[in-house]
Amino acid sequence: MAAQDEAEQSSASACQKPYVGSGETSLWEALHDSRLRRVESCTKSSTTLLEFEIPHLTKFHHMAEETRFLISFHAVDSLFAETPPDWNEIESRLNGGSEEAWIYEATLLTEPDGKVALKLFGSIDDDSYPSMTIRAAGFSIRTSQGVKLSLGRFLKYGEDYWEAFAARGRARRAAEAGNETAGRHSSGTTLGSGGKVW
Repeated sequence: MAAQDEAEQSSASACQKPYVGSGETSLWEALHDSRLRRVESCTKSSTTLLEFEIPHLTKFHHMAEETRFLISFHAVDSLFAETPPDWNEIESRLNGGSEEAWIYEATLLTEPDGKVALKLFGSIDDDSYPSMTIRAAGFSIRTSQGVKLSLGRFLKYGEDYWEAFAARGRARRAAEAGNETAGRHSSGTTLGSGGKVW
């Protein structure tokens, strides 16, 4: 039993190492403004599960309101929080059900041997701003309804939303500019031949 405890402590210690990969893929389009609701790590099976709620994507793509996006990592060899709280406290706070982490930045790092690392930066109830890294042999993405998603499809969900968001902004600004121009024209008064129009 003592040998097992020492092995588990050694494994937990090894999981406090930061990791920087060579290739980078931004997941901003998919995970920006998402809410990290749950984190489940199992030392025995070397797995970590992240559960995200992304209301603007589910609404835009006409998904069920309760849909969650689940990212599962296998053969995990590193879990690291660069700033307080530490990883164990993050899990405890999120899994308690009363707190959530808002995600601002997300980047997937890759190595030639296929290993990956997900780096997340966000806030927990506006009083903690952790930067988290998960390193693993691989990962998979699915919805809470069991629909499997490729990374490309997941990113496309976000890209489509933000493109539409930007288009709405451009249309609104164009409409406001048009209304302003029309208002200036309609307020003018003709003073007669040779007169001025204000």
